[in-house]
Amino acid sequence: MAPGLKRREITPCACCGKGLAKGGPILYRLQLERFVLNPQAIQHAAGLEMMIGPALASIMGPDADLAAHLDTDAMLVCGDCILRMPQLLRESDERGKEVHRR
Repeated sequence: MAPGLKRREITPCACCGKGLAKGGPILYRLQLERFVLNPQAIQHAAGLEMMIGPALASIMGPDADLAAHLDTDAMLVCGDCILRMPQLLRESDERGKEVHRR
């Protein structure tokens, strides 16, 4: 079981900016991980699969990462806003693109 949240970890809802209790007693901590695809590794894996087939390629191939981890973003969301998840994901993606551009 994961540990609870301490007072210092409680922040306003990442979606609406209001208190977390406004949506009821249940809140959500979301952890989003962003990855970037590695085109060279993807081409290498695809080429190997075309040459020797997917089954053998999975055994004999280098098993390289096809995507690299960029960052992780954790946020708290109230019960009301959890239904607005598509908007929250878009906003988080925009923040991630800003970090990646730097």
